[in-house]
Amino acid sequence: MEYFINPKIIWRSEVLHLGPEGDLSIEVFRDDFYRSHVIQLEYFDLNGKKLVEIVEGFTAVILQHEIDHLSGILISDKIKNQKLKTFEKVDAYKELK
Repeated sequence: MEYFINPKIIWRSEVLHLGPEGDLSIEVFRDDFYRSHVIQLEYFDLNGKKLVEIVEGFTAVILQHEIDHLSGILISDKIKNQKLKTFEKVDAYKELK
């Protein structure tokens, strides 16, 4: 078992991964989201030692999702924000015509 006490993402790669996400507490919300493929994570272990670790792939996606929870960001917030960005792109495209 691993413990990440007070985790903080201190760097995110620009390379993004698009994949399905959901939340067990709000089963209705499921969608694809962009997440950084690689993150640098700072946290403390059970002995209070500060650690910095590079995490990639699916583990990086999971940690970003869980750190969102710790920051008060819910999957429903991400869906709203992602949909708004999609609509903004569509509106910007219409303006170019």
